[in-house]
Order: sequence, then C-alpha cells, then structure tokens
Amino acid sequence: MQAYFQRSLLILLLILFFLAQLSQAETTKMNVAQDIPLSGFFIDQTVSPLAQQFALSFSLQWHQYSASEKVNVVMKEEPSARWGSKIIITVDNYTVFSTVLNRRMKNLEFLTKSAGKSVLSSTLALLRKSNEYNNPDLAPDEI
Repeated sequence: MQAYFQRSLLILLLILFFLAQLSQAETTKMNVAQDIPLSGFFIDQTVSPLAQQFALSFSLQWHQYSASEKVNVVMKEEPSARWGSKIIITVDNYTVFSTVLNRRMKNLEFLTKSAGKSVLSSTLALLRKSNEYNNPDLAPDEI
C-alpha cells in the first residue's frame, strides 16, 4: 500500500512539474509576441471613389520613400455632402495632414504630390524627435 502511495505521489509531482514548464513556455512566447513592433503599413479607410483614387496615388508615391518602412500611416475620410470629403492622414497616431476633396477638383495629382511631401517631412520630424528622446534616462513625463 505504501509503494502505491509513493508511485501516485511521484506521478502527481511529475505532472505538476510538466504543467509548470508548459505554462512558463507559454508565458515566454506571449512576451516575445508582445515585443515585436509592426511597421510599414498603409491603411486606407476611404469610402468615396475620389478619395480612393487619392489614396491609391498617395500610397504609390508614399512607398517610394525609405521612411515609409518605419511608420504606420492611416488615411481616413470624413464624407460631407456639402463640402466634399475631409481626408485626414495620421502617422503613428499623430495627425500630420488634412485636406478637403470635392468633386470639381482637377489637380488631384498635384495635391497628392504635395501631400506626400508634407507627410514625409512630418514623418521625418517625428522620427527625429523619437530618436532624440530615446534615452532611458529621459522618461516621457520629464520632458
């Protein structure tokens, strides 16, 4: 009877040991998955055909820049029947460009190029700012 109890206790301890190892491995995998930042995405949230054409030509121009691989860009549209569509471009949750598109717009290509240059200069300024304050001695609330 005592041998049976010892075997049962040994099996129970082995099961608990393997469960502890398994949970520790899952925790390590979760920590690794949370530490990997994703960047370089262009998210198009436009609805109207004119805004989608603007987004397509902007994205073709935007992906030519090397800074596009380091940040995420979101283009949102707020349609209005009276004024046209308001386009808002954000880079890593910072609004860097906004404009209004209406149906009578003829120089969409010029607007796309100027938007690309404006977003690029703002993105470079944001990247420069994040590199300046990347020092671990400077916390965000101490600046």
